[in-house]
Amino acid sequence: MRAAEEARGHIRWLRPDYQNPGATSATAVPSQVEADFGPADEAESAAAPAAAGKATWPKNMREQVAAVRSALAHQPLPAEAIAARFKRTPRAGVQAVLEALEELGMVAHEGGTYRLQG
Repeated sequence: MRAAEEARGHIRWLRPDYQNPGATSATAVPSQVEADFGPADEAESAAAPAAAGKATWPKNMREQVAAVRSALAHQPLPAEAIAARFKRTPRAGVQAVLEALEELGMVAHEGGTYRLQG
């Protein structure tokens, strides 16, 4: 339930003053009714398609490279997080693509995460 809420942009901070000091109190602290019961029906229905919506790992290298670059387009990610976006979690294939992109200077590896180079 919490993951579905966070995917929609609703984050329940335990210590909003410390964890998210710039937020307004309306978005940082849930109402008591929502905290007690939560939007279970919405969250469960939103979480089901997300889990079932994993893409199939492409068979050819060109499409694999495009898939990995697309995954890194918005934020740096570890190889495991990229592989988890696909059915059957193709860890070895994703790692091979990341290493090739790193060798070509298209991806940088820092602190366990990969990011696209400018």
